[in-house]
Amino acid sequence: MGRMNRALTIAILLFFMIPGEINAWWPFGPSNSRDCILKYQKKAKCEKASTLINIACKCKFKPKKHDPLSQFQGCNYDPHVYDCILDNISDAQNDQAALTIFISCVGKHNK
Repeated sequence: MGRMNRALTIAILLFFMIPGEINAWWPFGPSNSRDCILKYQKKAKCEKASTLINIACKCKFKPKKHDPLSQFQGCNYDPHVYDCILDNISDAQNDQAALTIFISCVGKHNK
């Protein structure tokens, strides 16, 4: 039983040592649009990236009817588009790069 406890302890420690970007899809990633915005906005380097992060988070976690964000109706793409944006937008150094990432994500995932 001692080996089992050590193995479990090591597995748990390794889990928490993995960077947040890699384990974003794990249970400890954002669970709603507000958490998503908080996580990704701090990485935005330009205005368009910030706007695209807001849209992607709101579309990824569609709000409940009583939520003030429920008035947002611009979620017309495949859900994978929004994941792609969130995964790549932090690399955008300017508005043109952010738009290029958006267009690439739409082209890749919205078929």
